[in-house]
Amino acid sequence: MASGDCDNGGAVANVAGTDFFVSYATADEAWAEWIAWNLEEAGYSTRVQVWDFAVGSHFVHEMHRAAGGAARTVAVLSAEYLASAYAEAEWAAAWARDPIGIHRRLLVLRVGECEQPGLLRQVVGTDLFNVDENTARERVLAAARGQRHKPKSPPTFPGRPATATASASTPTPARRSPPARPKFPGGRVRRGPWSVPRVLIALVLLAALTGGGIVGIGALKDRPGGSGPSPYADTGCKDVQVLGGLAGSPYSLYAQTLADLINDRALNGGNHWSATADLSTSGTSASLRTLAADPKCTLSLAQLNVPVDAERGLGDFRPENGGPIAGLRYVGQVYYDIVHLIVPPDSPIRGLVDLCGKWVLAGRDSSGTNQISTVLIRYVQDTWNCKVHSSPDEGLKTALPRLDPSSTAPVNAVFWAAGAPTKLISDYLAKGHMIRLVPLNDGRVAVAKEWSTVYPDVSQPFVALPLGPEYPGVAKVDTFGTPNGVVAMKSTDRPLVAFVARMLQERRKDFEHDLWPAHPPGWFPTPWSFADSGLCQAVPLHDAAYKAYLQAPDGQAPSGCRVG
Repeated sequence: MASGDCDNGGAVANVAGTDFFVSYATADEAWAEWIAWNLEEAGYSTRVQVWDFAVGSHFVHEMHRAAGGAARTVAVLSAEYLASAYAEAEWAAAWARDPIGIHRRLLVLRVGECEQPGLLRQVVGTDLFNVDENTARERVLAAARGQRHKPKSPPTFPGRPATATASASTPTPARRSPPARPKFPGGRVRRGPWSVPRVLIALVLLAALTGGGIVGIGALKDRPGGSGPSPYADTGCKDVQVLGGLAGSPYSLYAQTLADLINDRALNGGNHWSATADLSTSGTSASLRTLAADPKCTLSLAQLNVPVDAERGLGDFRPENGGPIAGLRYVGQVYYDIVHLIVPPDSPIRGLVDLCGKWVLAGRDSSGTNQISTVLIRYVQDTWNCKVHSSPDEGLKTALPRLDPSSTAPVNAVFWAAGAPTKLISDYLAKGHMIRLVPLNDGRVAVAKEWSTVYPDVSQPFVALPLGPEYPGVAKVDTFGTPNGVVAMKSTDRPLVAFVARMLQERRKDFEHDLWPAHPPGWFPTPWSFADSGLCQAVPLHDAAYKAYLQAPDGQAPSGCRVG
Protein backbone atom coordinates (compact mmCIF):
# COMPACT_ATOMS: atom_id res chain seq x y z
CA MET A 1 0.00 0.00 0.00
CA ALA A 2 1.13 3.57 -0.63
CA SER A 3 2.28 5.66 2.32
CA GLY A 4 2.68 9.35 2.94
CA ASP A 5 6.37 9.10 1.95
CA CYS A 6 5.63 7.82 -1.55
CA ASP A 7 5.25 9.95 -4.67
CA ASN A 8 1.47 9.89 -4.57
CA GLY A 9 0.57 13.18 -2.97
CA GLY A 10 -0.95 11.50 0.07
CA ALA A 11 -4.63 11.14 0.79
CA VAL A 12 -5.41 14.58 -0.56
CA ALA A 13 -4.22 13.83 -4.09
CA ASN A 14 -6.49 15.34 -6.70
CA VAL A 15 -8.35 12.73 -8.71
CA ALA A 16 -10.26 14.98 -11.12
CA GLY A 17 -8.31 15.45 -14.34
CA THR A 18 -6.28 12.23 -14.02
CA ASP A 19 -5.51 10.76 -17.43
CA PHE A 20 -5.67 7.04 -16.53
CA PHE A 21 -7.10 4.91 -13.74
CA VAL A 22 -5.27 1.56 -13.81
CA SER A 23 -7.73 -1.19 -12.83
CA TYR A 24 -6.23 -4.57 -11.91
CA ALA A 25 -6.55 -7.69 -9.78
CA THR A 26 -4.23 -8.20 -6.81
CA ALA A 27 -2.38 -11.00 -8.62
CA ASP A 28 -1.43 -8.53 -11.39
CA GLU A 29 -0.11 -5.73 -9.17
CA ALA A 30 3.36 -5.94 -10.74
CA TRP A 31 1.83 -5.42 -14.17
CA ALA A 32 -0.25 -2.48 -12.92
CA GLU A 33 2.83 -0.74 -11.47
CA TRP A 34 4.81 -1.32 -14.65
CA ILE A 35 2.01 0.06 -16.84
CA ALA A 36 1.44 3.10 -14.60
CA TRP A 37 5.16 3.82 -14.44
CA ASN A 38 5.52 3.83 -18.23
CA LEU A 39 2.44 6.00 -18.71
CA GLU A 40 3.79 8.57 -16.24
CA GLU A 41 7.24 8.44 -17.86
CA ALA A 42 5.50 9.45 -21.10
CA GLY A 43 3.88 12.46 -19.40
CA TYR A 44 0.45 11.09 -18.45
CA SER A 45 -1.03 11.19 -14.94
CA THR A 46 -2.30 7.94 -13.41
CA ARG A 47 -4.24 6.68 -10.43
CA VAL A 48 -3.30 3.18 -9.27
CA GLN A 49 -4.26 1.47 -6.01
CA VAL A 50 -0.78 0.39 -4.93
CA TRP A 51 0.51 3.99 -5.10
CA ASP A 52 -2.54 6.14 -4.43
CA PHE A 53 -4.98 4.45 -2.03
CA ALA A 54 -3.60 5.77 1.27
CA VAL A 55 -3.54 3.85 4.54
CA GLY A 56 -6.85 4.34 6.34
CA SER A 57 -8.83 5.18 3.20
CA HIS A 58 -11.94 3.21 2.20
CA PHE A 59 -11.20 0.97 -0.79
CA VAL A 60 -14.63 1.18 -2.42
CA HIS A 61 -14.77 4.97 -1.97
CA GLU A 62 -11.28 5.39 -3.48
CA MET A 63 -12.18 3.07 -6.35
CA HIS A 64 -15.32 5.11 -7.04
CA ARG A 65 -13.35 8.39 -7.03
CA ALA A 66 -10.60 7.01 -9.25
CA ALA A 67 -12.93 5.45 -11.80
CA GLY A 68 -15.12 8.57 -11.98
CA GLY A 69 -12.33 11.16 -12.00
CA ALA A 70 -10.05 9.68 -14.67
CA ALA A 71 -10.45 10.40 -18.37
CA ARG A 72 -9.82 6.71 -19.18
CA THR A 73 -9.65 3.36 -17.42
CA VAL A 74 -6.93 0.82 -18.23
CA ALA A 75 -8.15 -2.72 -17.62
CA VAL A 76 -5.20 -5.03 -16.85
CA LEU A 77 -6.91 -8.13 -18.22
CA SER A 78 -6.18 -11.64 -16.92
CA ALA A 79 -8.10 -14.66 -15.69
CA GLU A 80 -7.81 -13.27 -12.15
CA TYR A 81 -9.17 -9.90 -13.27
CA LEU A 82 -12.20 -11.52 -14.87
CA ALA A 83 -12.92 -13.38 -11.62
CA SER A 84 -12.93 -10.15 -9.56
CA ALA A 85 -16.28 -8.49 -8.84
CA TYR A 86 -14.55 -5.19 -8.02
CA ALA A 87 -12.64 -5.25 -11.32
CA GLU A 88 -15.86 -5.82 -13.24
CA ALA A 89 -17.41 -2.77 -11.59
CA GLU A 90 -14.37 -0.67 -12.54
CA TRP A 91 -14.28 -1.51 -16.24
CA ALA A 92 -18.09 -1.44 -16.48
CA ALA A 93 -18.08 2.16 -15.22
CA ALA A 94 -15.77 3.16 -18.08
CA TRP A 95 -17.89 1.18 -20.56
CA ALA A 96 -21.06 2.96 -19.45
CA ARG A 97 -19.46 6.37 -20.15
CA ASP A 98 -18.54 5.37 -23.72
CA PRO A 99 -20.47 2.26 -24.83
CA ILE A 100 -19.34 2.29 -28.48
CA GLY A 101 -15.76 3.41 -27.85
CA ILE A 102 -15.91 6.79 -29.58
CA HIS A 103 -13.74 8.41 -26.89
CA ARG A 104 -11.74 5.24 -25.99
CA ARG A 105 -12.66 5.53 -22.31
CA LEU A 106 -11.75 1.85 -21.73
CA LEU A 107 -8.34 0.50 -22.80
CA VAL A 108 -7.85 -3.26 -22.48
CA LEU A 109 -4.28 -4.55 -21.97
CA ARG A 110 -4.05 -8.35 -21.70
CA VAL A 111 -1.28 -9.65 -19.42
CA GLY A 112 -2.13 -13.36 -19.67
CA GLU A 113 -4.06 -15.90 -21.72
CA CYS A 114 -7.78 -15.43 -21.11
CA GLU A 115 -11.03 -15.03 -22.98
CA GLN A 116 -12.74 -11.66 -23.37
CA PRO A 117 -16.28 -12.46 -22.31
CA GLY A 118 -19.45 -10.53 -22.99
CA LEU A 119 -19.09 -6.81 -23.64
CA LEU A 120 -15.29 -6.90 -23.26
CA ARG A 121 -15.11 -8.96 -26.45
CA GLN A 122 -16.10 -5.85 -28.41
CA VAL A 123 -13.21 -3.69 -27.15
CA VAL A 124 -10.03 -3.73 -29.25
CA GLY A 125 -7.08 -4.37 -26.97
CA THR A 126 -3.46 -5.42 -27.10
CA ASP A 127 -1.29 -8.12 -25.49
CA LEU A 128 1.64 -7.27 -23.21
CA PHE A 129 2.67 -10.85 -22.42
CA ASN A 130 4.98 -13.06 -24.52
CA VAL A 131 6.77 -10.00 -25.90
CA ASP A 132 9.93 -8.19 -24.83
CA GLU A 133 9.77 -5.12 -22.58
CA ASN A 134 10.37 -2.54 -25.33
CA THR A 135 7.58 -3.98 -27.48
CA ALA A 136 5.20 -4.06 -24.52
CA ARG A 137 6.07 -0.44 -23.68
CA GLU A 138 5.42 0.60 -27.29
CA ARG A 139 2.02 -1.09 -27.15
CA VAL A 140 1.06 0.64 -23.89
CA LEU A 141 1.96 4.07 -25.26
CA ALA A 142 0.39 3.38 -28.65
CA ALA A 143 -2.82 2.44 -26.85
CA ALA A 144 -2.67 5.62 -24.75
CA ARG A 145 -2.18 7.81 -27.83
CA GLY A 146 -4.57 5.97 -30.13
CA GLN A 147 -1.81 5.25 -32.63
CA ARG A 148 -2.16 2.86 -35.55
CA HIS A 149 -0.15 -0.38 -35.59
CA LYS A 150 1.23 -0.17 -39.12
CA PRO A 151 4.73 -1.78 -39.09
CA LYS A 152 7.76 0.13 -40.33
CA SER A 153 8.81 -2.69 -42.70
CA PRO A 154 6.47 -4.25 -45.29
CA PRO A 155 4.52 -7.38 -44.31
CA THR A 156 5.55 -10.72 -45.80
CA PHE A 157 3.77 -11.52 -49.06
CA PRO A 158 0.95 -13.95 -48.11
CA GLY A 159 1.39 -16.04 -51.27
CA ARG A 160 4.67 -17.69 -50.24
CA PRO A 161 6.24 -19.04 -47.05
CA ALA A 162 7.14 -16.32 -44.58
CA THR A 163 10.78 -15.22 -44.59
CA ALA A 164 10.64 -12.16 -42.39
CA THR A 165 8.36 -10.46 -39.91
CA ALA A 166 7.52 -6.84 -39.56
CA SER A 167 9.61 -4.99 -37.04
CA ALA A 168 8.17 -3.19 -34.07
CA SER A 169 7.81 0.55 -34.22
CA THR A 170 10.46 2.80 -32.73
CA PRO A 171 10.12 3.05 -28.93
CA THR A 172 8.84 6.36 -27.62
CA PRO A 173 11.34 7.84 -25.13
CA ALA A 174 10.16 7.73 -21.50
CA ARG A 175 9.99 11.11 -19.75
CA ARG A 176 8.82 10.80 -16.13
CA SER A 177 9.08 8.50 -13.11
CA PRO A 178 7.33 7.74 -9.73
CA PRO A 179 9.22 5.65 -7.02
CA ALA A 180 11.69 2.98 -8.34
CA ARG A 181 11.32 1.49 -11.82
CA PRO A 182 9.21 -1.68 -11.64
CA LYS A 183 10.63 -4.84 -13.20
CA PHE A 184 8.93 -5.80 -16.48
CA PRO A 185 6.58 -8.69 -15.61
CA GLY A 186 6.38 -10.17 -19.14
CA GLY A 187 7.98 -13.14 -20.82
CA ARG A 188 9.44 -14.18 -24.16
CA VAL A 189 8.01 -13.41 -27.60
CA ARG A 190 5.49 -15.94 -28.89
CA ARG A 191 2.44 -14.16 -30.30
CA GLY A 192 1.02 -10.78 -31.34
CA PRO A 193 -1.90 -8.52 -30.45
CA TRP A 194 -5.52 -9.63 -30.49
CA SER A 195 -8.46 -7.90 -32.12
CA VAL A 196 -12.21 -8.18 -32.44
CA PRO A 197 -14.21 -9.42 -35.46
CA ARG A 198 -14.13 -7.04 -38.39
CA VAL A 199 -17.88 -6.60 -38.36
CA LEU A 200 -17.67 -5.00 -34.90
CA ILE A 201 -14.91 -2.62 -36.06
CA ALA A 202 -17.14 -1.70 -38.99
CA LEU A 203 -20.03 -0.93 -36.63
CA VAL A 204 -17.85 1.31 -34.44
CA LEU A 205 -16.48 3.08 -37.53
CA LEU A 206 -20.03 3.61 -38.79
CA ALA A 207 -20.94 5.18 -35.45
CA ALA A 208 -17.91 7.48 -35.74
CA LEU A 209 -18.87 8.74 -39.19
CA THR A 210 -21.60 11.06 -37.99
CA GLY A 211 -21.90 14.82 -37.60
CA GLY A 212 -21.70 17.14 -40.58
CA GLY A 213 -21.86 14.25 -43.08
CA ILE A 214 -20.68 10.72 -43.75
CA VAL A 215 -17.84 10.13 -46.21
CA GLY A 216 -18.80 7.10 -48.29
CA ILE A 217 -16.72 4.41 -49.96
CA GLY A 218 -16.86 6.26 -53.26
CA ALA A 219 -14.86 9.09 -51.72
CA LEU A 220 -11.86 6.79 -51.32
CA LYS A 221 -11.23 6.27 -55.04
CA ASP A 222 -8.92 9.22 -55.70
CA ARG A 223 -6.18 8.49 -53.19
CA PRO A 224 -3.24 10.94 -53.08
CA GLY A 225 -0.31 9.40 -54.89
CA GLY A 226 -2.51 7.18 -57.07
CA SER A 227 -2.99 7.31 -60.82
CA GLY A 228 -5.03 9.99 -62.53
CA PRO A 229 -5.11 13.76 -62.05
CA SER A 230 -3.87 15.46 -58.89
CA PRO A 231 -6.57 15.58 -56.22
CA TYR A 232 -5.54 19.21 -55.65
CA ALA A 233 -5.86 20.37 -59.29
CA ASP A 234 -9.13 22.25 -58.77
CA THR A 235 -7.61 24.64 -56.21
CA GLY A 236 -8.72 28.26 -56.40
CA CYS A 237 -5.51 29.53 -54.77
CA LYS A 238 -2.10 30.60 -55.96
CA ASP A 239 -0.73 32.82 -53.19
CA VAL A 240 -1.16 31.15 -49.79
CA GLN A 241 -0.63 32.75 -46.38
CA VAL A 242 0.30 30.71 -43.28
CA LEU A 243 -0.10 32.74 -40.09
CA GLY A 244 2.60 31.87 -37.54
CA GLY A 245 2.58 34.55 -34.86
CA LEU A 246 5.89 35.83 -33.55
CA ALA A 247 9.26 35.21 -35.20
CA GLY A 248 11.33 32.79 -33.13
CA SER A 249 8.31 31.03 -31.63
CA PRO A 250 7.51 27.37 -32.37
CA TYR A 251 4.47 28.55 -34.33
CA SER A 252 6.72 30.55 -36.65
CA LEU A 253 8.84 27.45 -37.30
CA TYR A 254 5.77 25.29 -37.94
CA ALA A 255 4.38 27.96 -40.29
CA GLN A 256 7.59 28.07 -42.34
CA THR A 257 7.72 24.27 -42.53
CA LEU A 258 4.08 24.14 -43.66
CA ALA A 259 4.71 26.84 -46.29
CA ASP A 260 7.69 24.87 -47.61
CA LEU A 261 5.58 21.70 -47.89
CA ILE A 262 2.77 23.59 -49.68
CA ASN A 263 5.33 24.92 -52.18
CA ASP A 264 6.85 21.50 -52.90
CA ARG A 265 5.51 20.57 -56.35
CA ALA A 266 6.71 16.99 -55.92
CA LEU A 267 4.26 16.70 -53.01
CA ASN A 268 1.38 18.95 -54.11
CA GLY A 269 0.65 17.31 -57.44
CA GLY A 270 2.40 20.00 -59.51
CA ASN A 271 0.30 22.90 -58.25
CA HIS A 272 1.78 26.36 -58.53
CA TRP A 273 1.03 27.31 -54.95
CA SER A 274 3.24 30.06 -53.56
CA ALA A 275 3.00 29.97 -49.76
CA THR A 276 4.65 32.32 -47.29
CA ALA A 277 4.81 32.31 -43.51
CA ASP A 278 3.33 35.51 -42.06
CA LEU A 279 5.00 36.28 -38.72
CA SER A 280 3.35 39.63 -38.07
CA THR A 281 0.48 38.72 -35.72
CA SER A 282 0.81 38.90 -31.92
CA GLY A 283 -0.73 35.51 -31.15
CA THR A 284 -3.58 33.09 -31.73
CA SER A 285 -6.48 35.52 -31.25
CA ALA A 286 -4.97 38.06 -33.63
CA SER A 287 -4.17 35.32 -36.15
CA LEU A 288 -7.77 34.07 -36.12
CA ARG A 289 -9.08 37.56 -36.86
CA THR A 290 -6.62 37.87 -39.76
CA LEU A 291 -7.75 34.45 -41.02
CA ALA A 292 -11.41 35.47 -40.87
CA ALA A 293 -10.71 38.67 -42.82
CA ASP A 294 -9.14 36.81 -45.78
CA PRO A 295 -10.11 33.14 -45.48
CA LYS A 296 -9.90 31.74 -49.02
CA CYS A 297 -6.17 31.02 -49.20
CA THR A 298 -5.14 31.53 -45.56
CA LEU A 299 -4.35 29.07 -42.76
CA SER A 300 -3.39 29.78 -39.15
CA LEU A 301 -1.31 28.07 -36.50
CA ALA A 302 -3.30 28.36 -33.30
CA GLN A 303 -3.78 27.19 -29.75
CA LEU A 304 -6.73 24.90 -30.40
CA ASN A 305 -8.81 25.90 -27.38
CA VAL A 306 -9.00 29.52 -28.59
CA PRO A 307 -11.31 28.86 -31.60
CA VAL A 308 -13.97 27.77 -29.08
CA ASP A 309 -13.77 31.25 -27.50
CA ALA A 310 -13.91 32.77 -30.99
CA GLU A 311 -17.00 30.81 -32.05
CA ARG A 312 -18.86 31.61 -28.83
CA GLY A 313 -17.82 35.24 -28.40
CA LEU A 314 -15.89 34.90 -25.13
CA GLY A 315 -12.37 35.76 -23.94
CA ASP A 316 -10.68 37.89 -26.60
CA PHE A 317 -13.82 37.69 -28.73
CA ARG A 318 -16.35 39.52 -26.59
CA PRO A 319 -18.35 42.28 -28.30
CA GLU A 320 -16.06 44.99 -26.95
CA ASN A 321 -13.10 43.18 -28.58
CA GLY A 322 -14.69 42.78 -31.98
CA GLY A 323 -17.14 39.96 -31.32
CA PRO A 324 -17.19 36.28 -32.29
CA ILE A 325 -15.95 34.64 -35.49
CA ALA A 326 -18.33 32.29 -37.29
CA GLY A 327 -17.18 29.51 -39.62
CA LEU A 328 -13.87 28.44 -38.04
CA ARG A 329 -12.77 24.86 -38.79
CA TYR A 330 -10.04 22.67 -37.36
CA VAL A 331 -7.58 21.10 -39.80
CA GLY A 332 -5.40 19.10 -37.41
CA GLN A 333 -3.09 19.04 -34.40
CA VAL A 334 0.65 19.69 -34.57
CA TYR A 335 1.82 19.39 -30.94
CA TYR A 336 1.07 21.07 -27.58
CA ASP A 337 1.47 24.52 -26.10
CA ILE A 338 3.21 23.76 -22.81
CA VAL A 339 2.76 26.36 -20.07
CA HIS A 340 6.04 27.78 -18.72
CA LEU A 341 6.30 29.93 -15.58
CA ILE A 342 9.87 31.24 -15.82
CA VAL A 343 11.74 32.80 -12.87
CA PRO A 344 15.38 33.59 -12.00
CA PRO A 345 17.28 30.62 -10.50
CA ASP A 346 17.38 32.15 -7.00
CA SER A 347 13.73 33.25 -7.01
CA PRO A 348 11.61 32.49 -3.91
CA ILE A 349 8.70 31.61 -6.24
CA ARG A 350 8.12 27.85 -5.89
CA GLY A 351 4.43 27.66 -6.80
CA LEU A 352 1.50 29.77 -7.92
CA VAL A 353 0.79 30.94 -4.37
CA ASP A 354 4.17 32.71 -4.35
CA LEU A 355 3.01 35.05 -7.12
CA CYS A 356 1.11 37.04 -4.48
CA GLY A 357 2.57 40.55 -4.41
CA LYS A 358 4.93 39.85 -7.34
CA TRP A 359 5.32 41.49 -10.76
CA VAL A 360 4.53 39.13 -13.64
CA LEU A 361 4.56 39.39 -17.44
CA ALA A 362 1.49 37.59 -18.80
CA GLY A 363 2.20 37.26 -22.55
CA ARG A 364 1.28 39.45 -25.48
CA ASP A 365 -2.24 40.75 -25.91
CA SER A 366 -4.38 38.46 -28.11
CA SER A 367 -2.08 35.48 -27.47
CA GLY A 368 -2.88 32.05 -26.08
CA THR A 369 -0.26 32.66 -23.39
CA ASN A 370 -2.16 35.72 -22.20
CA GLN A 371 -5.47 33.86 -22.06
CA ILE A 372 -4.05 31.03 -19.92
CA SER A 373 -1.97 33.28 -17.65
CA THR A 374 -5.00 35.52 -17.04
CA VAL A 375 -6.92 32.52 -15.71
CA LEU A 376 -4.01 31.42 -13.52
CA ILE A 377 -3.48 34.90 -12.08
CA ARG A 378 -7.19 35.23 -11.33
CA TYR A 379 -7.05 31.82 -9.59
CA VAL A 380 -4.15 33.00 -7.37
CA GLN A 381 -5.89 36.25 -6.44
CA ASP A 382 -9.23 34.58 -5.67
CA THR A 383 -7.76 31.62 -3.78
CA TRP A 384 -5.30 33.50 -1.58
CA ASN A 385 -7.04 36.91 -1.49
CA CYS A 386 -3.96 38.74 -2.73
CA LYS A 387 -2.80 40.98 -5.56
CA VAL A 388 -0.62 39.85 -8.46
CA HIS A 389 0.84 42.76 -10.43
CA SER A 390 0.58 41.60 -14.04
CA SER A 391 0.81 43.20 -17.45
CA PRO A 392 1.07 42.07 -21.07
CA ASP A 393 4.52 42.02 -22.65
CA GLU A 394 5.88 42.77 -26.11
CA GLY A 395 7.08 39.23 -26.72
CA LEU A 396 9.35 36.68 -25.09
CA LYS A 397 12.52 38.15 -26.60
CA THR A 398 12.10 41.37 -24.60
CA ALA A 399 10.37 39.73 -21.61
CA LEU A 400 13.17 37.34 -20.58
CA PRO A 401 15.83 40.05 -20.01
CA ARG A 402 13.47 41.72 -17.52
CA LEU A 403 14.04 38.78 -15.13
CA ASP A 404 17.43 40.37 -14.44
CA PRO A 405 17.05 42.56 -11.29
CA SER A 406 19.42 45.12 -12.84
CA SER A 407 17.22 45.68 -15.91
CA THR A 408 15.40 48.99 -16.30
CA ALA A 409 11.99 47.43 -15.57
CA PRO A 410 12.59 44.17 -13.67
CA VAL A 411 9.86 41.58 -13.10
CA ASN A 412 9.68 38.48 -10.92
CA ALA A 413 8.24 35.97 -13.41
CA VAL A 414 7.31 35.47 -17.05
CA PHE A 415 4.51 33.28 -18.44
CA TRP A 416 4.94 31.54 -21.78
CA ALA A 417 2.90 28.82 -23.55
CA ALA A 418 4.41 27.03 -26.55
CA GLY A 419 6.23 23.90 -27.60
CA ALA A 420 9.45 23.08 -25.81
CA PRO A 421 12.20 23.83 -26.35
CA THR A 422 11.27 27.31 -27.52
CA LYS A 423 14.21 28.70 -29.50
CA LEU A 424 13.99 32.12 -27.86
CA ILE A 425 14.48 30.51 -24.43
CA SER A 426 17.30 28.29 -25.69
CA ASP A 427 19.04 31.34 -27.21
CA TYR A 428 18.66 33.22 -23.91
CA LEU A 429 20.31 30.34 -22.02
CA ALA A 430 23.06 30.05 -24.62
CA LYS A 431 24.12 33.62 -23.76
CA GLY A 432 24.95 32.52 -20.22
CA HIS A 433 21.69 33.44 -18.50
CA MET A 434 20.03 31.04 -16.06
CA ILE A 435 16.37 30.36 -15.34
CA ARG A 436 14.21 28.06 -13.26
CA LEU A 437 10.77 26.68 -14.12
CA VAL A 438 7.96 26.64 -11.57
CA PRO A 439 5.70 23.55 -11.31
CA LEU A 440 2.08 24.18 -12.22
CA ASN A 441 0.30 21.06 -10.98
CA ASP A 442 -2.49 23.08 -9.37
CA GLY A 443 -2.65 25.36 -12.40
CA ARG A 444 -3.99 22.65 -14.65
CA VAL A 445 -6.82 21.90 -12.24
CA ALA A 446 -7.69 25.61 -11.98
CA VAL A 447 -7.74 26.16 -15.75
CA ALA A 448 -9.72 22.96 -16.34
CA LYS A 449 -12.26 23.95 -13.68
CA GLU A 450 -12.81 27.39 -15.21
CA TRP A 451 -13.12 25.84 -18.68
CA SER A 452 -15.77 23.39 -17.45
CA THR A 453 -17.68 26.25 -15.83
CA VAL A 454 -17.68 28.36 -19.00
CA TYR A 455 -18.13 25.44 -21.43
CA PRO A 456 -20.02 22.69 -19.59
CA ASP A 457 -20.81 20.99 -22.92
CA VAL A 458 -17.17 20.78 -24.10
CA SER A 459 -14.59 18.47 -22.52
CA GLN A 460 -11.59 20.33 -21.07
CA PRO A 461 -8.52 20.08 -23.35
CA PHE A 462 -5.69 20.51 -20.81
CA VAL A 463 -3.26 17.62 -20.29
CA ALA A 464 -0.48 17.03 -17.74
CA LEU A 465 2.98 17.35 -19.28
CA PRO A 466 6.56 17.38 -17.96
CA LEU A 467 8.88 20.28 -18.82
CA GLY A 468 12.53 21.20 -18.26
CA PRO A 469 15.00 18.69 -19.73
CA GLU A 470 14.42 20.25 -23.16
CA TYR A 471 16.50 23.19 -21.88
CA PRO A 472 20.16 22.60 -20.90
CA GLY A 473 20.70 22.86 -17.15
CA VAL A 474 17.02 23.38 -16.29
CA ALA A 475 15.41 20.97 -13.81
CA LYS A 476 12.26 19.07 -14.73
CA VAL A 477 8.88 20.20 -13.37
CA ASP A 478 5.32 19.02 -13.86
CA THR A 479 3.11 21.44 -15.74
CA PHE A 480 0.33 21.20 -18.34
CA GLY A 481 -0.47 22.07 -21.91
CA THR A 482 -3.19 22.30 -24.54
CA PRO A 483 -3.15 21.14 -28.18
CA ASN A 484 -1.95 23.44 -30.94
CA GLY A 485 -2.43 22.99 -34.65
CA VAL A 486 -3.75 24.37 -37.92
CA VAL A 487 -7.09 26.19 -38.25
CA ALA A 488 -8.96 27.26 -41.38
CA MET A 489 -12.38 28.71 -42.22
CA LYS A 490 -15.24 26.74 -43.74
CA SER A 491 -14.71 28.79 -46.93
CA THR A 492 -10.95 28.07 -47.12
CA ASP A 493 -9.91 26.38 -50.38
CA ARG A 494 -10.81 22.68 -50.05
CA PRO A 495 -7.85 21.26 -52.05
CA LEU A 496 -5.49 23.38 -49.93
CA VAL A 497 -7.06 22.13 -46.68
CA ALA A 498 -6.91 18.52 -47.90
CA PHE A 499 -3.23 18.83 -48.80
CA VAL A 500 -2.32 20.41 -45.45
CA ALA A 501 -4.18 17.67 -43.58
CA ARG A 502 -2.25 15.08 -45.53
CA MET A 503 1.06 16.80 -44.69
CA LEU A 504 0.19 16.96 -40.97
CA GLN A 505 -0.27 13.20 -41.09
CA GLU A 506 2.54 12.09 -43.40
CA ARG A 507 5.26 14.64 -42.56
CA ARG A 508 5.03 14.89 -38.76
CA LYS A 509 8.80 14.41 -38.51
CA ASP A 510 9.29 17.69 -40.40
CA PHE A 511 7.44 19.55 -37.63
CA GLU A 512 9.24 17.58 -34.91
CA HIS A 513 12.50 18.68 -36.50
CA ASP A 514 11.49 22.30 -35.83
CA LEU A 515 11.72 21.63 -32.07
CA TRP A 516 14.41 18.93 -32.01
CA PRO A 517 16.61 19.44 -35.09
CA ALA A 518 19.34 17.04 -34.00
CA HIS A 519 17.31 13.99 -33.02
CA PRO A 520 13.52 14.24 -33.50
CA PRO A 521 12.23 11.78 -30.86
CA GLY A 522 9.08 10.65 -32.66
CA TRP A 523 6.40 11.53 -30.11
CA PHE A 524 4.35 14.17 -31.95
CA PRO A 525 0.68 13.13 -31.90
CA THR A 526 -1.41 12.26 -34.93
CA PRO A 527 -3.23 15.29 -36.36
CA TRP A 528 -6.57 13.95 -35.13
CA SER A 529 -5.36 13.27 -31.55
CA PHE A 530 -7.02 16.48 -30.35
CA ALA A 531 -10.41 14.86 -31.07
CA ASP A 532 -10.10 13.13 -27.68
CA SER A 533 -10.12 16.54 -25.99
CA GLY A 534 -13.67 17.27 -27.16
CA LEU A 535 -12.72 20.58 -28.80
CA CYS A 536 -14.13 19.51 -32.16
CA GLN A 537 -17.48 18.98 -30.53
CA ALA A 538 -17.67 22.78 -30.36
CA VAL A 539 -15.77 23.76 -33.54
CA PRO A 540 -16.08 21.30 -36.44
CA LEU A 541 -13.28 19.50 -38.23
CA HIS A 542 -13.09 20.77 -41.81
CA ASP A 543 -14.75 18.18 -44.02
CA ALA A 544 -11.88 18.34 -46.55
CA ALA A 545 -9.44 17.47 -43.74
CA TYR A 546 -11.70 14.65 -42.56
CA LYS A 547 -11.79 13.15 -46.06
CA ALA A 548 -8.00 13.53 -46.39
CA TYR A 549 -7.42 11.60 -43.15
CA LEU A 550 -9.61 8.77 -44.43
CA GLN A 551 -7.65 8.66 -47.69
CA ALA A 552 -4.09 9.01 -46.34
CA PRO A 553 -1.96 5.85 -46.70
CA ASP A 554 -1.66 5.46 -42.92
CA GLY A 555 -4.63 7.60 -41.90
CA GLN A 556 -7.86 6.76 -40.15
CA ALA A 557 -11.23 8.31 -39.42
CA PRO A 558 -11.01 10.78 -36.52
CA SER A 559 -13.78 9.93 -34.08
CA GLY A 560 -15.77 12.18 -31.78
CA CYS A 561 -15.72 15.25 -34.05
CA ARG A 562 -18.40 17.27 -35.75
CA VAL A 563 -17.53 17.52 -39.43
CA GLY A 564 -18.49 20.35 -41.75
